[in-house]
Amino acid sequence: MTSGTANGADAGTARGREGQSAALVLSAVGLAFQALAGSLALAFSALWLGRGYWYGYRGFYMMGPGMMGYFGYPFYPYTALYAALVAVVIAVGLAGGALMASRDRERRMAGSVLVIVASVIAFPTMFGFIVGSLLMLVGGLLGLLEWGHAA
Repeated sequence: MTSGTANGADAGTARGREGQSAALVLSAVGLAFQALAGSLALAFSALWLGRGYWYGYRGFYMMGPGMMGYFGYPFYPYTALYAALVAVVIAVGLAGGALMASRDRERRMAGSVLVIVASVIAFPTMFGFIVGSLLMLVGGLLGLLEWGHAA
């Protein structure tokens, strides 16, 4: 009796399939944290730097972005860089997650590596409140470890 799937790929052990699903779930939850944190930061940045809300309530310099003379908060170029990094992290994480869901061992390995890369890119900027980066890192490492053990 052979242990293969209809398309000829290795079915793997039960432990391998469970590890693959755990790695995928951890990576997906971590990516959700990354997307939430990035979206909140960009929304706050748009509110803060847009100045529209702050003019209507107590003036621009009272409780708005002009209060500290713009010190302590990024300017527009940094916000654009942050938005670009959020887009890169989410795109690389989605691509890695899609590859991790594959039955092909090489694709799972490549997906795990992409998830780890997205996690490392997000660490310095603290996307996902650090929890998202850690979950993605653990999910990517689990995917790499289970890839090596799957039969």
